[in-house]
Amino acid sequence: YDEIQKKTRDPSFNKTGGLPNAHLKTPKGWPSDTKIDPGRWVFWLPEGWKQAKRTQEDSGKVLTCFFNEENKRFWHKRDIEKFLGYELEDRPPKEEKAEDDDTTTSTTKKYVTDDDVFPRWPEGDWLPRDWRLGFRELPSSLHRIHVPPNQEEGFCYNKASVLEYLKTRKKLSSV
Repeated sequence: YDEIQKKTRDPSFNKTGGLPNAHLKTPKGWPSDTKIDPGRWVFWLPEGWKQAKRTQEDSGKVLTCFFNEENKRFWHKRDIEKFLGYELEDRPPKEEKAEDDDTTTSTTKKYVTDDDVFPRWPEGDWLPRDWRLGFRELPSSLHRIHVPPNQEEGFCYNKASVLEYLKTRKKLSSV
């Protein structure tokens, strides 16, 4: 509880509003009409490159552009590929199917950062402060979970299951 409260009181935590790159600064030497893109970047952008937004002075139109590590600007993926001498990914990377896995579908990898998944303490006083919060990865998203103190296995998915556990101490879900 205390760790979450400290993090969420930090002024920089709420400023991003779901913008994963809001903490990045626009590099020196970039044109004055171009700023780092605070939102989600394209998946195919090479490591070390940056995505930016340029606002045209006359029209106010906002264009996406990309910078390599030497601050050379590119406007299109095909121009980056020509510069690099190879093609970039057309689709986000897929998880590889394990040999002992008999499922036929694969899911898209989601790369998350600590700030993307820092849990917020629930409103009200229904969750005891000695509980832990975390996330469980579901096929389509992350879901907040509630973990009782001194417990390494099992968790509750929601307020109703926490209250039920507090009343009955029934075995918790581990999936």
